[in-house]
Amino acid sequence: MASAPATVYVGEMATNEHRGMLVTWPSVGLSGGILLVYLLGWGIRDDWRLVSGITIALPVLASVLAFFYLKETPSWLLSQGCTEEAEESFRWIREVPKNEAMPDHVREEFEELVRNSKRRRSTQGESPQISTISNIIDGKPTFSNVKHVSRFQKVWRRIASLTNPEAWKPLVIHNIYFFFMQFGGIQVVAAYAVDIMKSAGVSLDSYGAAGLLGAVQFLAGIGASFAFSRYGRRILSLISGAGMAVTMICLGIYLEVGDGSSDLSLLPLLLILIYIAFANIGFNLIPWGLLGELYPTRVAGLAGSIAVCLANLMGFAAIKLYPGFQDLVRGDNPTTGGGFFFFGAVSCVATVFVFLFLPETFGKSLEEVTEEFRQPCGRKCLSCLLQVLVSFISSATLLSAGMNLGFSAVSLPHMQDPAGTDRLTVEEGSWFASLSFISILVGCLTCGPLLDTLGRKKTLLVINTPFIMGWLLMWMAPKPTPVPLLYFARLLNGLGGGMVSIPANIYISEVVPSSTRCMLVTWPSLAVSVGVLLVYALGLVIQEWRTIAAISTFVPVLTAILIFLCLNESPVWLLARGRDEEAQRSFEGLRYTKDTNPFLNEFQKEFRTFIENSKRLKGCVKNVSQGDEGEPLCQNIGVTYGTDEVEVKDARNEGLFNTVCSTLKRSDVWKPLVILNCYFFFMQFSGIPVLLSYAVNIMISEGVSMEPYLATLLLGVVKILFEIAAGFVQNRQVHCKAYRLTKEEEENKNKN
Repeated sequence: MASAPATVYVGEMATNEHRGMLVTWPSVGLSGGILLVYLLGWGIRDDWRLVSGITIALPVLASVLAFFYLKETPSWLLSQGCTEEAEESFRWIREVPKNEAMPDHVREEFEELVRNSKRRRSTQGESPQISTISNIIDGKPTFSNVKHVSRFQKVWRRIASLTNPEAWKPLVIHNIYFFFMQFGGIQVVAAYAVDIMKSAGVSLDSYGAAGLLGAVQFLAGIGASFAFSRYGRRILSLISGAGMAVTMICLGIYLEVGDGSSDLSLLPLLLILIYIAFANIGFNLIPWGLLGELYPTRVAGLAGSIAVCLANLMGFAAIKLYPGFQDLVRGDNPTTGGGFFFFGAVSCVATVFVFLFLPETFGKSLEEVTEEFRQPCGRKCLSCLLQVLVSFISSATLLSAGMNLGFSAVSLPHMQDPAGTDRLTVEEGSWFASLSFISILVGCLTCGPLLDTLGRKKTLLVINTPFIMGWLLMWMAPKPTPVPLLYFARLLNGLGGGMVSIPANIYISEVVPSSTRCMLVTWPSLAVSVGVLLVYALGLVIQEWRTIAAISTFVPVLTAILIFLCLNESPVWLLARGRDEEAQRSFEGLRYTKDTNPFLNEFQKEFRTFIENSKRLKGCVKNVSQGDEGEPLCQNIGVTYGTDEVEVKDARNEGLFNTVCSTLKRSDVWKPLVILNCYFFFMQFSGIPVLLSYAVNIMISEGVSMEPYLATLLLGVVKILFEIAAGFVQNRQVHCKAYRLTKEEEENKNKN
């Protein structure tokens, strides 16, 4: 009974500015209660009755404080027609004395509450007579119901109101969120944490382990509650889901291949603590806070009760079914990671669900959130799904680049094994690991002309060819394998690695809208890390480099098939080639606007922007190519760089080499060029590519007690985890900067 009312109360009383943080406090209080009872159980182990007696004081104290201090929410009072009491409550929570006039912003907020209440009551067949606060202060009548309805009719209307879009949409989203929370393993891990650690060989006092879990849960909840007021719901939910997936998959891998050695006995405890921390910055905290943010006031109690009821039923099912599921997948093995692989997979799907469907409530009033749900969303959701699919397929071309980067780490130990068939020397192994970086240079220089000549889609198709040939050569190589053949295969893979470096980023940036571009353009870089992680996982499970090459062959083949079947050509490239009709058809397919009349308004505006930018670019190129004395490009260069316009025009008539040399002599060119190359130098010689290419050999030579292929896999997991976090931080910083620039522009307009 306590789960929904506190959150709804805080959501209706808090301001828009602080609601994001305050609605999570009931959940933090729940974590605090868990920690408190854990500590009491740790300190008073032999008397559970005394623990129960101590905990009785908490609900008694809370009831006394709520009775004497708290007031009813203005939203509920207005919905019941108690306008004077609503104003009194509103003044109390906003600290405005009764005999003083409300400040303008406070008065506007209350009038908005009154208007929203009037609108809601009118939809329920009632006619409230209310205008402004002046009517209230003057003692004029505010609400008068034209007709009276029975209690049964009121209940039925309340239930029927759940069929409105502003009620059923958040209810569906909320319950799916709860499903992912429960079957992502949060309650299961908390309930069976001690048993999980014992089965993994962790020797720790059960009360101490419970207290440690409670402390991590409580501290993570406090940190998250403050982070919500800065970053909102979606960003932290995405970070939470990704972290939960990675930690659960790592725990599953450890339970499958770990030998219970003392050096690694604390790894399961560490993974569980990290998992609890990630869960409590998002999936274990946010759904309870959404109880006070998603639903309209008139259905908040009913919808919240339904959501909480279903959430607890799902929690019961997850906890009850877990032991049987583990026994089923364990078989005759002492331990199994099957259940945790399932939790990791659910967390991955949950992260995608949050990205696609969870609305951002940060900084929005309850009425604004409700209004969003009133809008039709079918085609927009399909458009968003299509953007994700397009970005995923185009980014998949870089999976092969990541697999090529990590392949030497898992193959060299077998190739250099004296008892093996290949027996590469140290010198030959160094060439095998490094040759692909040489051919990357050729690939980088090749992909630019291909993009301009063939187009984005055909280039994405062509760049899979070197990977297919390279992996095929290593797969079909004879035993023992000729060293030149291995070198040539690595050169082919390096050529493909250079060719895939740019096309996916350009394609995604040209076809996705600006609202999701900052997030989706990071996926190609992330795909490289996924490829490295994938080949490390294959090395752990298979440990035969020809089989790994055979599996790797199918990655570019499958990617090419998906690109051919699913992707459209970039509308930007088609417009640049004067193929406007094809560009329009491609844009319609990318935004899923077919059978509309003819575009949705926002998509139509976006396509017009594409056309205008294409015409402007064509005009600039035409002016420069014709040598027009009034070319705007030359003028812009002169203004931007402080160079006389005549010098810019004369530079065009000089040879290409002299033009490049004169350009490189400019301080605004050579300084950033030197800084960037120094940055790349430090990146390469700080050991990043060396560690990725020789990871297994390094683990073996340094005497790491962990199984070397497992240690290498964990290296890949850490790499991808921090890249995901960096992508979210970068995305957030870009949005913050854009928001500040927008606010500055608005302020300048207001001043003018």
